[in-house]
Amino acid sequence: MKDKKLPPGKAIRKYCVQCSCCMGEVRKCENKDCPAYPLRMGKRPCGISLQTVIRVLCLDCKEDKKSVRECENDFERLGTCPLWSYRFGRRPKIMPN
Repeated sequence: MKDKKLPPGKAIRKYCVQCSCCMGEVRKCENKDCPAYPLRMGKRPCGISLQTVIRVLCLDCKEDKKSVRECENDFERLGTCPLWSYRFGRRPKIMPN
């Protein structure tokens, strides 16, 4: 069964929940160096491009552009990565069923 495509803001929120292991821990996150930190609570501060944040997170995870391109949608220990469809730094084309 395919996952429903999340909007980029919700994908980042889901990423933060997966990274911190539960929803209650997201608020307590102390990793202020993480590009997703200002977006972790689902709010978008002015001047922040969601696609750029996602691209930076993907490059941090996979080290280089080629590895991001070849990513197999695995989020370390947690399974499917919610950011995968946005890994190229732009919104994916969503085709109707």
